[in-house]
Amino acid sequence: MRIYIKTLKGYPFSLEIEKNDTVLCVKQSIEELQGISPEAQKLFFFNESLEDNNLISNYNIYPEATLHLKFIFYNNIQIKVQFEFCKPPFKKIVKYEIDPTSTTKMYNESSLHLFYFDKKLEYNYSLNHYKIVDESTLDCSISFTIFVKILQKIHGFQVFPRTKIIEIKKMIDQKEAIPPIAMRVSYNGEKLMENNTLRYYHIQNVFTWKYLIENIDFGYRFWIMFGEKKDVKKK
Repeated sequence: MRIYIKTLKGYPFSLEIEKNDTVLCVKQSIEELQGISPEAQKLFFFNESLEDNNLISNYNIYPEATLHLKFIFYNNIQIKVQFEFCKPPFKKIVKYEIDPTSTTKMYNESSLHLFYFDKKLEYNYSLNHYKIVDESTLDCSISFTIFVKILQKIHGFQVFPRTKIIEIKKMIDQKEAIPPIAMRVSYNGEKLMENNTLRYYHIQNVFTWKYLIENIDFGYRFWIMFGEKKDVKKK
């Protein structure tokens, strides 16, 4: 009977087997086609791992069924990368087989940044440095720049969909020495809570935003405009 083998990269190929074949026999057939030794193969059927000495019939594998093949390379690990986007679909998960001694730079583009338990991974450090193990899940966010206008000054800040409002307040504080406690931030008339993210409010780099920062004690108010640079005009 014919079955299909699908790799992590999603490229299927077909095999002709018998129900009384062992799993090891199937792996040997894969070796003939793909040049991958049976020791480096791990086969799954509906998330169940197939053992070498068992028969194909033991797993109720039927004609035209699809088995999933995972490559086992010594010293390599398998990780999941969850991509985050501002627009639907907001998340996409991709699996990778990688060397944990390699740096994260090879997995980062100019606007893509990896996070592990909310900690941003720096380019020059290896996955081992962050104690990333097999089957770990990393988050990948696309960064963008918001431009903030306070009085006649314009400041640019790199942010992510996961950036919290309190983090933006701290960025403004570093530039203008305005304490976060003195800021009230709103969008479309809605007050933005400090622990919520830009993604929570559907704020992204294609929008232009207006925020009100108010300090009652010192009696001053600043209008701040966030958005793409082309949307910000000096008066």
